[in-house]
Amino acid sequence: MPLKTNAHEQCPYDIPPPPKPDQVSKALNRRDLWDALNFFRIEALLRSQLVWNLYRQARGRASRRKGDGVPEPKNAQQWVAWYGQNKVKLRGNACAKVRPLLRDKTLYDRFAVVDGWAILLGSHHRYLKLDLGPGVSVTPDPNDLKRSSFWISEGIVDLCAVARTHNWSVPLEELQKEQERFLYLKIDASVPPTANVEQLRTLLKKHHVAATVTVERPTIDPVTGEETFPFHPRKYPSITDVRAWLKYFQCYDLQYHHSQTIDVIATKVYGSKESDSSVDVVNKAVSRVTKLIAAAEKNTWPPTNLH
Repeated sequence: MPLKTNAHEQCPYDIPPPPKPDQVSKALNRRDLWDALNFFRIEALLRSQLVWNLYRQARGRASRRKGDGVPEPKNAQQWVAWYGQNKVKLRGNACAKVRPLLRDKTLYDRFAVVDGWAILLGSHHRYLKLDLGPGVSVTPDPNDLKRSSFWISEGIVDLCAVARTHNWSVPLEELQKEQERFLYLKIDASVPPTANVEQLRTLLKKHHVAATVTVERPTIDPVTGEETFPFHPRKYPSITDVRAWLKYFQCYDLQYHHSQTIDVIATKVYGSKESDSSVDVVNKAVSRVTKLIAAAEKNTWPPTNLH
C-alpha cells in the first residue's frame, strides 16, 4: 500500500513505497551508485513541502483541462519510465489522479525531473539496480538494447552506432576544440590490434592525467529533452550504502508521517528493542534524510555534509 501521511503534515499525495532494502543488488558499480543517488534525490523531493505546493497548483491546472489521456513521451527516458521495463501503470483507478498531471512540466522545469509527476507512481524506481529474485521474468528494456549496441564500455562509445540509432553526429565545432576529457579517433581495424593498443595506451595515459571532470547538477537538454544527472568516472557519490539509506527513509517516514516514537521506529526498522545505540541510529537517519531534502530543494547537488 502507498504511504499515507498524517493530515497535519499536509502531504497531498501518497508516496509510493520504495523497494525493500534486501531487493537492492549487492553488486553495485560506481555508475549504479550515481544512478541510485538520483533515485534518492527524487525520494527527497517527494517529501518536500515545496513539491507538495507545486502538486496542489498542478492539480488545479489539470482540473481545468478536458481529458486525461496519456501524452506522448518527449524523449527516450520518459518512454522507458512509462512503457519500458519498469513502466508505471497508466490505466485504471489507481493512477486516475496522476494521469492528468503527466502533461504538467512543473517538476521537469523546476527540478529537472524528466518523468514529471509519474514519480508519484514510482517511475524513478528504475534508477535502482534491483535483484528481483529467482523465477522473476523481466522483459528487456528496448532502450537498454539500443544503448548496448553502441556502449562498448563505460569509457568507450561507438559513434557510428549512435549516429545510426539516433541520427546524430559529432558537431564540427566539437572536433575543432582542444579536447581535455574526450578523444574522437578514427581507428583502422586492419592494423594489428597490439600496435593500435600500444599507441592508445600512451595517448590515453597522457590525457587521463590531464583530464579534469566536473560533476554537473541535474539538467535536461532543451533540444533533446534527455536527462543528465551527476556522475564522476573516478569518484563515488556521497551515498554508497543504498540499503542503509532505504532504511533511513523508512525511519524518517515513521517519525514524520506516522508519528512513531524513536524506540518503536528502532524496533520496526532495525529489529532492536530499546537501546542507546538503536535510538542514536534512528536520530542520525532522520537527520540525514532532512539534510538530503534540503539539498534537493536547493539543487545543491550532489549533496554534501550528510553525516
